[in-house]
Amino acid sequence: MVTAEMFQSLHNSDVMQKMTETFDEETGLQYKKFMAYPWILTVTWPVDMDNEDYPLIKPGPYWKKFKANFCEFTSVLIQQCQCSILYDRYLMDTVISLLTGLADSMVRAFRHTSTLAAMKLLTALVSVNLNLDVSKRNTQRLYEVEKKRITGKKTNNRLDQLERKRRQHEHKPLEIDNMMNAIFK
Repeated sequence: MVTAEMFQSLHNSDVMQKMTETFDEETGLQYKKFMAYPWILTVTWPVDMDNEDYPLIKPGPYWKKFKANFCEFTSVLIQQCQCSILYDRYLMDTVISLLTGLADSMVRAFRHTSTLAAMKLLTALVSVNLNLDVSKRNTQRLYEVEKKRITGKKTNNRLDQLERKRRQHEHKPLEIDNMMNAIFK
């Protein structure tokens, strides 16, 4: 287990070694611990997970709904967070770290599931980036119209608000690009 104190005091290689998959002989489970400061997420699974029976590929209407809902959850999470916490560098760093960690798992079900979630996450980020681009163009147009309208007059609050919004739109796509690049690493 990696604690917050260990995370802050140990070197990265020591922390990574502590986070690797471990086999518990007493319970017959494999587990992996993820540090998501200040929380520690422990993922456990039975050793015989090589069978072809995990939720994303199970037949039947219930499991098809599960797969659709799982994919939709990722998209909705990003859509709901696109105005605020998507850019706080904590939520997305934690989610991307979890998905990339599970993609390296020895268990096929985790690799498959995390890869699907990462691709849906990437698709949602591209959609947010597209929306930002449209909003950036609209803001730029409004800014130019407002600037022409008040030439020779004092600047007004509307022009200042549009300028702030323009600056925000310059930084957000860069952050989203960094998130998308982190998924591929």
